[in-house]
Amino acid sequence: GAKVWFQRQRHLCIYYLHDLLEPFAMSLTPNAIQTIMEEDTSFQPTVQVVSIKRIGSSADSDKERKDRYRLTLSDGSFKQNSAMLATQLNHLIQEEQVVTNGIVRLDKFMCNTVGERKIIIVLQVTVIEKDFGEVIGTPRTYTADAAAASGASASKSSAVQQVPQVPQVPRVAPVPSMKASSGMKVGMPITSLHPYLQQWTIRARVANKPPIRTYNNRSGGEGKIMNVDLVDEDGEIRATAFNETVERLYDLMEVGQVYLVRGGTIKPANKRFNNLSNDYEITFGRDTMVTPVEADTSAIPEQKFSFKSFDDLAKTPFFKDSYPTADVLAIVKAFGQAEELKSKKGQDLIKRNVTLMDGQAKTLNCTFWGADAEAFEKSHRVGDVLAIKNCRVSDFNGCSLSVGQQSSVVDGTTLEDGRSLKAWYDTEGMNASVEALSVPRSRGPVPRILISQIKDDGIGMQEGKTDVFECVASVSFVKKENALYKACPTDSCNKKLLVEGPGQYRCEKCVQTFPNFKWRLIGSCSINDHTGQTWITTFQDQAETLLGAKVDELGALADDEDALGKRMSTASFQTWKFRCRAKADTYQDERRVRVTASDIRPLNFVEESAYLIEQIKLYQ
Repeated sequence: GAKVWFQRQRHLCIYYLHDLLEPFAMSLTPNAIQTIMEEDTSFQPTVQVVSIKRIGSSADSDKERKDRYRLTLSDGSFKQNSAMLATQLNHLIQEEQVVTNGIVRLDKFMCNTVGERKIIIVLQVTVIEKDFGEVIGTPRTYTADAAAASGASASKSSAVQQVPQVPQVPRVAPVPSMKASSGMKVGMPITSLHPYLQQWTIRARVANKPPIRTYNNRSGGEGKIMNVDLVDEDGEIRATAFNETVERLYDLMEVGQVYLVRGGTIKPANKRFNNLSNDYEITFGRDTMVTPVEADTSAIPEQKFSFKSFDDLAKTPFFKDSYPTADVLAIVKAFGQAEELKSKKGQDLIKRNVTLMDGQAKTLNCTFWGADAEAFEKSHRVGDVLAIKNCRVSDFNGCSLSVGQQSSVVDGTTLEDGRSLKAWYDTEGMNASVEALSVPRSRGPVPRILISQIKDDGIGMQEGKTDVFECVASVSFVKKENALYKACPTDSCNKKLLVEGPGQYRCEKCVQTFPNFKWRLIGSCSINDHTGQTWITTFQDQAETLLGAKVDELGALADDEDALGKRMSTASFQTWKFRCRAKADTYQDERRVRVTASDIRPLNFVEESAYLIEQIKLYQ
């Protein structure tokens, strides 16, 4: 009897549960998945999120990585496993507004064919039920054959009519429609571009167009490359073109003009060379169409800025061969004469040093080059407000700025912040006492220290400052791991090469593939004196001095680890006089001092004996 009673109660529970779930089952739009897969995006279906999977990007560093999320969407009968959430909506997943088993309405979406499969791109959603608790119905994976077999042929109009009214809830920030047609006049926002788009049009202003650059292509000929920075009301993006496309578009696209741009490949931005605030960049191709806009374009800004104060710039961490850029809004405090000089390659250069002041009465030195340096005196005067895009920041003389080819300079008084800065300068800033953050390095004697003083005296730990010192120490150990690398064979580049295949080496900096390479040397070694030990980094010339061998000699041993290790170990227990630079950096949330040898000399025993005698006299 108890068993019969239990079964009866179980059936009653299932019956009432069915009545409870039925309204929700009806709230999913029938045949929504089939209608979407037929590339009909003119309705707003209600679907269930069956699963969510995070997909990491292939950025070069954790800092640059922007995750994407793959969704499985269901209409109760069919489910589609290939649905991608636009990165602008990532916060919905991260804030747990959209979760597994939740019910959402797709307000904006598109269906793209990638290879042999179709992918739904979700652009705008409204959350109807945050977490329903379980999967509604028994949805099957959608295929055209499965849909035909099920007889699911309801039209879009009938599907929409079956969707019941749902309560109005706050909507997430909209992402504009990705549809673009030949008749589109306005275009879509730059912030809506992503790699899954096949057809798109934007209306944007050319904010910057550096000169054409050349490179050697794989066939040994010379290629051309151009960059343009495009801005609209919502964002900015960089576009690149090569060879024939350069010849077709470079003269057509003028700085300050607005164009309708249609066609090109959208891909993740390489943040080593692209500092714009966009995760993507465009590569123009043969299908790219650029049409000037004649209508009123005053709503489109001349440039997009994200200004930083000079105090923030002075705290910027620096790494070898990787200088950051920043947007700067500042007053011209003073400027010098244009100077002519020769580069290390023998090229004739022109530069002009300009002192800039921000709204906190802090100054930084800024170097203008080439035509910008020559024309500066004619186009600017003391007290002018400059807005500089992509100004290069370096640790030269503590902290300094440089305006290069990728930089652009505009009149700062065209911006509200610039007009405020100008008013401050005219009333009080002109006579304010300033603090110089660019301090010329002392050319006096370099202090001689003991290794223990690096830690005891906090050498190199001062924020934004590099300390220089000398010490006498012996080498106790040399690391052979990662000491050698294959570098770009051009004289002006030492970038590490990527191996594309047998005898094929690609330099990402030069955008070129070479059949050969040159060896470069980075040594990491432990040095000791009688007070302590520290690790130092040595580059090419200093490393060759320390190891007593040329890099090609060591490169010949690269495939024989034992022979290479034995050769490098001969540097151990040798005593040298080191001149070093110490600067703090952060690694895995731990602040530490990085010591780099800038000069290594054999110990002169006569001079060293005289120095020690003078030190002894101090104690008499």
